[in-house]
Amino acid sequence: MSKYKEIKGFKVQTLASDPSGPAINVGQVYYNSGSNAFKVSVSGTGTWASGGAVNTPRYRMQGGAGSQTAGLIAGGTTSPGPGVRDSTEEYNGSAWSTVNALPGVLVDFGLAGTQTAGLGVGGNNGPANTNVTLEYDGTNWAAGGVFPAAGHRISTGGTQTAGITVGGAVPSYSNTTFEYNGSSWTAGGTYPTVRANGGTAGTQTAAIAYGGYTPPTTADANTYNGSSWTEITSMNGVSSEMGFSGSGTQTSTLAYGGSPSPVNTEHWNGTAWTEVANLATARTAGGSFGTSTLAAYAAGSPLTTATEEFTVPSGTNETITTS
Repeated sequence: MSKYKEIKGFKVQTLASDPSGPAINVGQVYYNSGSNAFKVSVSGTGTWASGGAVNTPRYRMQGGAGSQTAGLIAGGTTSPGPGVRDSTEEYNGSAWSTVNALPGVLVDFGLAGTQTAGLGVGGNNGPANTNVTLEYDGTNWAAGGVFPAAGHRISTGGTQTAGITVGGAVPSYSNTTFEYNGSSWTAGGTYPTVRANGGTAGTQTAAIAYGGYTPPTTADANTYNGSSWTEITSMNGVSSEMGFSGSGTQTSTLAYGGSPSPVNTEHWNGTAWTEVANLATARTAGGSFGTSTLAAYAAGSPLTTATEEFTVPSGTNETITTS
């Protein structure tokens, strides 16, 4: 019989107690001498919990910016009245603050980047689609390079100086990718299908895009290397107008809520999509931001002020059954 050392190249470590917190090394096999048991450290299971309520209930926001403890949402619409909004709010991990508004009202406004370096694209100002690019510095909004086509529901990712957009209604459904260098936009690789209302995460040279409305609603997912898109494993369920971890990566991102399954959450680990914990408040078209292990979903439709936070603990320890 082969020995563990012969397979792995090292012996099983003996520990007096289970590791915890930052000391957990996911995948580590060890022997707990206190409980006389072989154990393995595994990834923790993510859960949703209530966060602070937004000040202005709204929906139809195409993403958001920042992290779970430094988030940003802007624009959207409220029904009934007053309709399309210019409201901007910042999140500190527990409460929302209303800050300087957008230069004008915008619904289906794409938003990415960070709380102090946000990148906003397109949107509809009520009567018409726009081709605006707006940059947020943590205090004020300013105009950036003009977006190449007026549109809304444009999936936006990356950073303020290295942004990426995918598809959108510009005005018909589009398969165009655009890249931003902090001052101007250029065309990138063509997306495999037309779509709007999808999710995007990662960087300008290592992005992932998933879900959306083609029409119909799709589960397709694709990765981008800075020049071309490659189809990967589809999501388990079709989803449009979802929340997504815009600060996630090409190999670790999260999709949650959306239509037609407004409580579902799926995690992409670089190989496969896995359904994880459901949202407590079913909704679509809310503001979303964060990573695959620390995400947030705020407001949405049906109209709500609820914020939920998704957190994955560093890991847990499980006993290995031996014979």
